[in-house]
This record gives sequence, C-alpha cells and structure tokens, in this order.
Amino acid sequence: MRDDLADQWRGHATAFLWVFEKNRRAVRFYERLGGEVREREVKPVFGHAMPSVKVVWSDLSVIIGHERGWGMFCHAEVPGQ
Repeated sequence: MRDDLADQWRGHATAFLWVFEKNRRAVRFYERLGGEVREREVKPVFGHAMPSVKVVWSDLSVIIGHERGWGMFCHAEVPGQ
C-alpha cells in the first residue's frame, strides 16, 4: 500500500489543506506530520463563516517514503524482510 500511495503523489513536491481553526487536534496532528500553519482565513461552509487555517507541506518527502513516511498510517511487517 505504501508504494501505491507514493506513486500517487510522484511528481508533487508540496501540498496543503484547510482545517477548521477550532479543530486543534487536527491541526496538531498535521503539524506532527511536518505541516506548518501558514494562513488564517474565514471560509464559507454551508452558509456559515468558519475560521480556518491553511496547513502547508513545502516538502512532501517529510511524509512520503522518508523517516516518518506512510508507515505511521499503514504499518505492516513482512516476515523474512
């Protein structure tokens, strides 16, 4: 599965996503994955103004196939390897 995920993102060097600012657990989770909060903005969501933060990865190698890689999400040990 790890190889499939890495192949999907091959050629992309950066990524970002928006998170509701009040969802501190999610923000901390993404920060532990190497993301950095770069912007704050109020986003319209179903007719409501939702304060949000933009979490940015300027280098995807932080989470894809390197030290902390996808293994933190899909860890599987293969006997004999």
